[in-house]
Amino acid sequence: MQIKELFSLLSNLTDEEQIISNNSASILVVQEMDNHQRETEKLRRLVAAQGQVIADYEANLGLFQQKDEQVKALKNTLSTLTNLKKVDKGSVDPDVKNDLLTKCGELCNLWLQEVETNSTLREMVKELQVSSSSKEKEMKLRIESLITQVNNSSQQLQDFKLQAEKFEEKYHQTEAAL
Repeated sequence: MQIKELFSLLSNLTDEEQIISNNSASILVVQEMDNHQRETEKLRRLVAAQGQVIADYEANLGLFQQKDEQVKALKNTLSTLTNLKKVDKGSVDPDVKNDLLTKCGELCNLWLQEVETNSTLREMVKELQVSSSSKEKEMKLRIESLITQVNNSSQQLQDFKLQAEKFEEKYHQTEAAL
């Protein structure tokens, strides 16, 4: 029952059979106002949750763009390292050669993990768009976990990239010395 309806009932009550005491009517009005306030608070929380989901989604889109740029840089590094494998290394020290090839393999494996993690993260965000509110909380936790994994993989890739650059420099120095 709406508050306006309760007030109109109070003004229309003239028959003795229909008379409701002022206390009872006041209680009904207060109860209806409390219900209205609870519903309003629920709607405010829902709007806040939706705003958070949208903000998280937009942040994840930015993360995807950043990761795509990192993947492009890694592809270029991997291409350089692959080209190094094709160079005739007959005059290069076998230990340096094996070490360089091992690092190339490790970099390739880490890059594949990064691509897989990014793909999984994209799928998670797509699911988040159509999920219910209870599923959204679960998805949010999974996304945070994946973001942590992506950041860890990115850091490992950066470390291997630096190592690969050092090995490339060492290779050129060895080649120049021979």
